[in-house]
Amino acid sequence: MVRETVGGTSGVQRFVLEAMRAVLTVLVVGLLLSSCGADADRRAAVVSEAPVGMTRFSDERRGFQVTFPSGWMRAETVLTPNLGDPAEVLSVGTVEPVPNGESARCAQHPVDTMERVGPRDVFVTIQERANAVSGEMRAGPPQLDAVVPDGSETIECVTRDVPYRTYWMPFQIGGRGFYADAAVGDDVPPQGRAELQAVLDSFHVRANRVEHDHEGG
Repeated sequence: MVRETVGGTSGVQRFVLEAMRAVLTVLVVGLLLSSCGADADRRAAVVSEAPVGMTRFSDERRGFQVTFPSGWMRAETVLTPNLGDPAEVLSVGTVEPVPNGESARCAQHPVDTMERVGPRDVFVTIQERANAVSGEMRAGPPQLDAVVPDGSETIECVTRDVPYRTYWMPFQIGGRGFYADAAVGDDVPPQGRAELQAVLDSFHVRANRVEHDHEGG
């Protein structure tokens, strides 16, 4: 199950939301009082609202959550369909995402999307190893300033000279191993780079095993 919430509501919407929250609170309290002692381990799920201008995406099956600017585009399908392990779990940025075609030079990177990244774009894809953590994976979240730009083979996978730098960031959180592959355009202002880092910082995971498939990115 996935959940995506967008920050920012009108006055009427806020009124309706507050009324719904009040009703929900009464119902929850009533349920807790009626079942006191019968189910002490049960907890109500709480989903916080995204800040204004931001979108919060939660993937309950894969066990992660991330927040990004609402103007960015998140891939709703896997961009690396021929990649098995690691498996792509998230791709988001200012460029429209497209899955790799048959002519893509590298199966392990979203080459066809990275071909679209321009000098003022930012983009990041995150892949997860299946129940494995390696020594190269630093404690997360990943940091752009902690790695050398163009330090992986990513830049060699595209078919043209590109107006951006790439950042390959292996990291681990909660006993789970990930790779973040980011692209930052040459003309991206400091604010744009900071926004990308904030997205990486917002990547939170549940510390357990998850299944992988090719239904979403």
